Amino acid sequence: MNLRKLFVSGRISNGIVKTKNSPPKCFVAGGDQVYPSTESIALMIGEEFVLSVIIMLVGIAVGSIEIVLAPFIAFTLHLIPHALEALRFPGWAPGSRTAVLLFVPSVAIIIAAIMTQTDSTIVVGRGP
Repeated sequence: MNLRKLFVSGRISNGIVKTKNSPPKCFVAGGDQVYPSTESIALMIGEEFVLSVIIMLVGIAVGSIEIVLAPFIAFTLHLIPHALEALRFPGWAPGSRTAVLLFVPSVAIIIAAIMTQTDSTIVVGRGP
């Protein structure tokens, strides 16, 4: 059933697909709960990405490494729960595996960005 038919039939409410005979479209298994549809989740992820890019572009425009790093640090921190999901649910979940692979390079990029600053605007520790 395509998305338009779901909207017309009233089986999508607030971005959640409600089906009687098939399980919800989500990686979470079990129970009779209703989960957001795959399309809704993709839309939420896309919105977060667009907002992060806008914040980074503003940071670049004003020349502030702190503004540029803020969404990237938030992204890196949000990888931790996804990586823990990979340990908790050993089955295939692409987001969890990607989080595990991206965490170390993301931390390395943040450290490199902070360490290459010659400006004293980023305070990492006490100076002499």
